[in-house]
Amino acid sequence: SMVLRDYLVAGERTQRMTILKSVLTHFIEQLKGNRIGLIVFSEQPYTLAPLTADYTLLKSLVRRLEPAVLTGRTTNVSKALLYTLRQLQHADMNNPRQKPVLVLITDVNRTYRNLDPRAIAAFLHTQGYRLHTIGIGASSDAAQERNSRGLIYQPANFALLKAIAQRGG
Repeated sequence: SMVLRDYLVAGERTQRMTILKSVLTHFIEQLKGNRIGLIVFSEQPYTLAPLTADYTLLKSLVRRLEPAVLTGRTTNVSKALLYTLRQLQHADMNNPRQKPVLVLITDVNRTYRNLDPRAIAAFLHTQGYRLHTIGIGASSDAAQERNSRGLIYQPANFALLKAIAQRGG
């Protein structure tokens, strides 16, 4: 879904992945002085970069990120949140009283029936984490490109992302 082009930039249709890279690069530039980790996901999550203050490395990894290197054709936010929790539990944190802030950037449009990301977000919050969400993609079918390259167009579900953020504190 990250190859869908439902953004207009300078009058041209632009892929969600391009917008995602821009958002991530902006975060990295704005959060200097903090350690940042990147976990990417589609069907399965994986660590692209563990917590680091090497901003040059982080921006290089973001530039090289492509939908083809991800792990499937669907988005499983629940697995990504659980994976993130496991990584944080195993990380060597210098100050265990100060938990990292989590930012979920996704074009999620529906939840998996077996794992509700709202419940996982609530659990993260009880463990002392704060979860923010950023939606990538249009909020309605009106932004659909006529030729979606064989993909079924699904707008981002901002109501779901808001609920995840609320439960995540």
